[in-house]
Amino acid sequence: MQDLTTVQQFDTAVADSANKLVVFYFTSATCPPCRVLSPLLERISQAYAQVDFYKVQLEKAPAVASAQQVSAVPNLKFYKGGELVGNVVGANLEGIQDNLQRHAGMPSNLEALTAGPETVGSSTTKPSRPSAYGIPGHSDLSSMVMSTQAGALNQNNDQPLANLFTPGNAYLESDVDEQLLIYLPFNQAVKLHSLKFEGPVSHAPKTVKIYANRPNMGFDETESVQPTQVLELTEADYAELATTSLRFVRFQNVSSITVFVEDNLGGEDITRVQRIIPIGTPIDGAMVSNIRQGGEE
Repeated sequence: MQDLTTVQQFDTAVADSANKLVVFYFTSATCPPCRVLSPLLERISQAYAQVDFYKVQLEKAPAVASAQQVSAVPNLKFYKGGELVGNVVGANLEGIQDNLQRHAGMPSNLEALTAGPETVGSSTTKPSRPSAYGIPGHSDLSSMVMSTQAGALNQNNDQPLANLFTPGNAYLESDVDEQLLIYLPFNQAVKLHSLKFEGPVSHAPKTVKIYANRPNMGFDETESVQPTQVLELTEADYAELATTSLRFVRFQNVSSITVFVEDNLGGEDITRVQRIIPIGTPIDGAMVSNIRQGGEE
C-alpha cells in the first residue's frame, strides 16, 4: 500500500483508474478502528495485486481529505474509470470486500490472506485477520483492548496478565488454585461476535463465565451476579481456527468484558491462558474534528 500526501498525487492515481480499480484508504494516527483495520488492508492489498491501494493519512494529507470531503475515518473510496464507484465509512470489512469483488473480481493472490504476520510487519498484539477466523464482517479486536488498564485476580506474578498481550508462547497462569478473573476493557464500544481462546490444552480454561460491562468484579460476585453468558469449552475449541460464539444480541454495546475461568480441561490445579482474542466490530468510526460520521454510501 502506497502513501499519498498531495492532491496532485491523488489526481494522478484517479487518472490511473481508467483501466483498473484504485482504492484510497483515509486513516488517522488517532483512530482506534484504523489500527484494527490497517493490518487487514495490508493483507487484502497483497491479495488484490490487480488493484492499486493508497493510504491517505489525514495528518499528512489534509488538503486531499478536504477535497474529498472526508468527515470520518476509516473511509475507503473506490475509483474505476476515473469515477467514484464505491465509498465505505467505518471498519466495515464486508462492505470493503463487496466493493473489491464487484469492481475487481476475485483476489489474484489468495495465499496473502492467510500469510503469517511477518508479511505485514510485526505487532505487539495478536495479528488481525481478514474476516477474522472465517467470520465475515468481523475482525480481531485485540488492538482495541486497553492492556494497561486490564487486570487479573489470582494471577501468578511470575506468569502475569501482561503475557496475554505478548507475542510468542508466554501465558497467564493462575496462582493458588485453578480460577482466574480477567478484566479486559476496550478503548471504544464494540459488538462482540465471538471469542478465541488459546492455551496449552491440559491447563486451558474449560468453564468460563463472561460478564459484559461489569468492571471491578471480585470472586465473590461471580457467585451472586448473573453472567452474560456461560461457556463450556472443549478441546475442539482450541483448534487453530476454532472460535467460541457468543450470543450476539447480548453483546451489542460492550465497553469491557470480565472473564471468570472456573476450571480447566485437564482438571489441573493451575490454569494457563495464552490469548483471549475478541472478535467483532467497533460500533463507530473515529470522529474527525466535530463532524458527525456518515454511513456507507
